[in-house]
Amino acid sequence: MRYYCSNLILILHLIKMLTDIHTHLYHFTNTEIKNIIDKSLARGIQRIITCVHNRNTLIKTIPILKEYKNVYISIGVHPQVAFVETKEYGEFILIMEKTIDAAVAVGEIGYDNYPGNPPLESQKKAFIKQIEMVKQKDLPLIIHCRKAFDELFQDMQKSEKVILHSYSGGFKYLDIAIKKDFYISFSGTLTFKRSRRLKKIASLIPLNRILCETDTPFIPPETEPVSLQSKPEHLDLVFQSLVEAREEEEEEIKEALMNNVSSLFDFKRIDRNREKWIKLLEDSLKELRY
Repeated sequence: MRYYCSNLILILHLIKMLTDIHTHLYHFTNTEIKNIIDKSLARGIQRIITCVHNRNTLIKTIPILKEYKNVYISIGVHPQVAFVETKEYGEFILIMEKTIDAAVAVGEIGYDNYPGNPPLESQKKAFIKQIEMVKQKDLPLIIHCRKAFDELFQDMQKSEKVILHSYSGGFKYLDIAIKKDFYISFSGTLTFKRSRRLKKIASLIPLNRILCETDTPFIPPETEPVSLQSKPEHLDLVFQSLVEAREEEEEEIKEALMNNVSSLFDFKRIDRNREKWIKLLEDSLKELRY
C-alpha cells in the first residue's frame, strides 16, 4: 500500500490538488485511515497534515506517518490540555523541543476560553513557551482560538506564518487579523446554510491569505448529513463553499490555495529524509521511558 500510495501521489502531483491543513487522524483505526487516504486521493486531496498534542496522540500517529507518505505532522500543546503544572505537559514540551524539526508546523496552540478548560494564565504560559520554541525555526503556527481573541492578539506580533484555524473571530477581529498578515482557514462550518456571516467573511479575505481544512473528525459538512465525522475527503465540499462565497473563478481560487500552502509548509524538507524524522519522533518517546 505504501508504494502504491507514493506512486499515485507522484502521478497526481501534476494535477491541481488540495491539502487538508488540519486533521486529527489518530482518532481512526488502521482500516479507517486506509479508506480515508484512498478516498481523499480520489477526491483531489494530495496531502494531509495531522496534529498531535501529547505523548499518546504522537504514539498513535507515528505508524500513520510510516505508512502514508502524503501525511505530515504538526506538533503542539492544545490549549484545552495546557495544564502547565502537570507531568504530561512537561513531558510533551520535552518531546517538542527534541522533535520540532520533524514537523511541518507547530500547533494547534493558542487560547480556548470555554468552561472546563485550563485557566487562561496556564494557557498563556504554554502558548508563549511554544512561540519561543518556534522563533528560530521557519515553521508556521496553527492557532486555535475560541472566545479569546483579545488575549491572542496581545501576544501575537505581525507574522507571515500564522494560521487562524477554523476561524471564529467574526467581523470584530477580521481587520486585525488581516493587518497582521495572518492566514485564515475555514472548516466544515463554511458549508452550513446558516453561516451567512462566515461566508461574507470568506469573501473579504485577501486571496493570498486564505486556506481550507476539515478539522477531521470534527465539524462535518452540512452537505453530508449522514456523516457523524468529518474526513479529509470532505475538503472539496469546504472548497466549493469557498468558491460560492467569492467572486473569483474556481481555478484561480484553487491555484491561490495551492500557492498559500506551498508558501507555508515545507513538505519537501520532510520528503527528502522522511525516515530520519520518523526515527527522531520514535527516539524521543523511547527516551521518556528511562
